[in-house]
Amino acid sequence: MNRYPQLDVWCDTCGTKWLVPSTTADGDLHVFHDRNLANHVALNVYEDTFLDQVVGFIEEVYGAGSVRSGTINNVHTVLSEVADRDETGGKFRVLKDMSCPVCAAKRLAFRPNDLSRYTTEELPPLKHERWSTLSELERAAEVKLAIKGVKAEWH
Repeated sequence: MNRYPQLDVWCDTCGTKWLVPSTTADGDLHVFHDRNLANHVALNVYEDTFLDQVVGFIEEVYGAGSVRSGTINNVHTVLSEVADRDETGGKFRVLKDMSCPVCAAKRLAFRPNDLSRYTTEELPPLKHERWSTLSELERAAEVKLAIKGVKAEWH
């Protein structure tokens, strides 16, 4: 059973608060959230090749080692763009890429909850079934399109 640290999340604009699971301490499970912070999924970066595949295409655009060296730090944003959507058609996102689901403020604040507090709920995997049906050329095109659509600054 996996142990996910809990994060306190809040909106400075409207004051709404949430308690959500976070990426595991050893970093093997990265947690993504739906737009309402109600449903959470995890990507196992050691067992699922999806991350490595996407990183490979990003590095085709920005150069070998650009992700691991920290030159490119918005990999999760690209993963959100090319992964399957939730049941409402929305994207699963990491907290730094989310707006408030109540008032639409652009940034949410978050911090670790009591470090001894964890949830052991099993999170479903971040799905990428559509990705699995694409050819290498189609995958490369998807990643390039996702990079173009990323609003964060890329170096």
